[in-house]
Amino acid sequence: MEIIDELKQRRKPIVTQKIRIYCIAKWFHRAFLKSPIFIGILVTIVIIMINLINSKPKIQDFPKIIYYMRHFQAKHNVDPKYLQVLDPDLTEYGIQQGLNMTFDNELELIICSPLSRTIQTYLSLFHDIKKRQLIPFMLDADLQEVGEVLADTARSKTQLKQKFPQLTSIIDRDLAEDFNDKNNPLYNASTGQSSSAGSTVIPRAFHTLILLNFGKVLTTGGET
Repeated sequence: MEIIDELKQRRKPIVTQKIRIYCIAKWFHRAFLKSPIFIGILVTIVIIMINLINSKPKIQDFPKIIYYMRHFQAKHNVDPKYLQVLDPDLTEYGIQQGLNMTFDNELELIICSPLSRTIQTYLSLFHDIKKRQLIPFMLDADLQEVGEVLADTARSKTQLKQKFPQLTSIIDRDLAEDFNDKNNPLYNASTGQSSSAGSTVIPRAFHTLILLNFGKVLTTGGET
């Protein structure tokens, strides 16, 4: 009997504790969960939390992979006399360099300097017209060379359209009439820069792209 009484005594606090928890829960349910005021406060808190989450600045998507590529061999690279020729072309070997290469990486955009040698590099490297048409292409005047020699000066828009008729619409879309004007401070050699490539804006939507430019930008970053 003593053992049974002792067990009963031990159970009393446990039962009492459960009753208290139940009563508190019941009171909380009646006082708050069924109260319109409490429900209104709860809904307001939820709305505020959702707005806070949505108002956080989202991290913008920048291109994940950028291939910096120099033009293939140009005439002024092998013969100094072409330094005094306006916007010299690639050599036959330079064109063949592109025809012998394949670029299998998936690209979403190609941004190219408006100089003839870089455009010819693009056309020779992506010589498969069907594949080339699948990749968006743009010309950027800010990728042109800044130099005093004629070789660093691009042809005019009219001359470029005559030379590359397949790119007429792109030339009209991307280049201003005076894009090759060396009096423009951006493209003037007096700035001491190799190019104004630092001004190039890459659309955030593109993640994998090629920047077709010239050697100095690749080795010095354009000094910008």
